[in-house]
Amino acid sequence: MKRNTRITICVILALVPVMFASGCKKKNKQPRMKDLLLGTWYMSKGRSYVITTMSSNGNWTSGVRVKGLSSKVVEKKGSASGSWHVEDKNLVIKVMKSNIQDIWENGRTLFCELVKINKDLMTLKYPSGRVITWKKAQVTKKGAKEVNLSPVLKIPPIAVNLNKMSSNDRDRYLCLDLELDLQTLIPGEKPAQFHPKARDAAILFLSSLLYKDVKTFDAVKIVKKKLEKILNPYLGGTLKDIKINSVMITSSIDKVNEFILEHTPKPAVSKNKKGKKKT
Repeated sequence: MKRNTRITICVILALVPVMFASGCKKKNKQPRMKDLLLGTWYMSKGRSYVITTMSSNGNWTSGVRVKGLSSKVVEKKGSASGSWHVEDKNLVIKVMKSNIQDIWENGRTLFCELVKINKDLMTLKYPSGRVITWKKAQVTKKGAKEVNLSPVLKIPPIAVNLNKMSSNDRDRYLCLDLELDLQTLIPGEKPAQFHPKARDAAILFLSSLLYKDVKTFDAVKIVKKKLEKILNPYLGGTLKDIKINSVMITSSIDKVNEFILEHTPKPAVSKNKKGKKKT
């Protein structure tokens, strides 16, 4: 009897740390409040939409977009930016620059109580006592399609022969794999498409560059800013940033072909109604 009791006690003691560790794992899986805050949020005010992006570096940017009476024209009406952090259960928002004073008063620091927050909604109680619910801009279903309210436009890789100072200079090729980060859409707004003329404009600009214009990281950043100004009109002014996933400068045409093959998106595999892949 005593032996059985000792065995039972040993089993219980052995299980305690396992149960404790299991409980800790479940607790650690809960997202932190700061992680939930990251991303782009929007709230509507009549035909106006306030869109605010919270970045992991503690900065935020915000803008107002107004839907026209036809529901097809979307105008930008001012912007604001600043810093943010979490203090107890408050979201502390510091407005550092703003030209939309009725929404973000320049130079003001707001202590907003986080009444509720999850991956979809954020409810804030402002110092005035007003309670506002923000929605997370993410993929939403519309019929059978999915619409991403924070779209990133992936385009095929671009390869150009760089310009030369003289005919004696050797050929060099600039290869780029780019993604276009577009402004957050308001509900019902269609994302911009990459017009063929935009690609032609990009190739014309990049092929006019010399090797010295792209041979350093800082030089490429300058080129990226110029390319943004060239492409933005073709995207209806919705281009927010160009992300360079990969860049290569080579004198080998074989390397160019390898780059294009490696970075060209694979075509989506269509499925029939039973979910089987079509060949």
